[in-house]
This record gives sequence, C-alpha cells and structure tokens, in this order.
Amino acid sequence: MSCLQIAFRIVGVAFSVFYGWYAVTIHVAKNGKLATVLTERQLKPEERHHWSWWAHQKWINLAGSALGWSAGYYLIFHQGKSRL
Repeated sequence: MSCLQIAFRIVGVAFSVFYGWYAVTIHVAKNGKLATVLTERQLKPEERHHWSWWAHQKWINLAGSALGWSAGYYLIFHQGKSRL
C-alpha cells in the first residue's frame, strides 16, 4: 500500500467522522441557534428532537460519506485491474 493510499484512507475517515459528528448543525436551527446536543438541552422537553432522530442523522451522514470515499478509493486505485 502506497503513502497516497494511506493518506486517502486517513482523509476519508477524518472527513466522514467530521461530517457525521456535525451532521445536524449545518441544517437545523431552533430559536435562532444551531442545533447541537448542548443547545437541545436548553430547550423544553417537548421541543427537543428524540434521540433516535439524532442517531439517524449522524449515522446516515457518516455512512453516506464513508461510502462515497470508499467508492472514490476504488475508482482511483483499483479501476481497471482484473480480478480474474
């Protein structure tokens, strides 16, 4: 495995984790504030998102980003190589 492949994997994992962690802060605002776990705790219980919503948003963004980086890795480093 070359240094370029290792660097690509590290960058892909880092960006996927970052994208999953901050998945909802770039899209959702409540009461003029970005939605984070800390700002959600300041809201009334009936205004908060359910834990399953948070898990779903973070999981889908993390998995989607990882899948995209994996596809990019395959296309860059393995395209055209015969597997027979």
